[in-house]
Formats: sequence, structure tokens, C-alpha cells
Amino acid sequence: MHDHDGQPYVLGLELTVLAEEENSAVTRPTITQTVRPTVRRDGRVIQRAEVVVGVPTTTSTGTHEEREHTDA
Repeated sequence: MHDHDGQPYVLGLELTVLAEEENSAVTRPTITQTVRPTVRRDGRVIQRAEVVVGVPTTTSTGTHEEREHTDA
């Protein structure tokens, strides 16, 4: 079994993202919780991991699109 907590999240990993949550403790997408671990047997994945990914929080000024929307 493989727990993914703390691992950077990148596209292409053999896992299922159940949710993304803003997290002020991370600076890039990071797996913050493994709900179900990866299980391998004879080098093959027999159970895909299910994880929660923490994403950096947005700044208080928001994104460019958010500012444009609120200025209208």
C-alpha cells in the first residue's frame, strides 16, 4: 500500500482526486490527504488511490478575472 500524503500533485499520477481544497500551507498543488491508498501487486496497480489535493489560497486581491468582474 502507498500513502500519498505530502506528495506534489501532477497530472498523470495513477490516482483519483476526490476534492481540491484551498490550503495556505502549500505553495503548489499537494496531496494533503490519502482517503484510499494505492495498492500494487506484481508491479500492477490493483487499487487506485483516492486523494484530496490542497491548492494554494488565492491572494486577497483575487485573480485578474475576479477583479474585472467586481469592477463592473
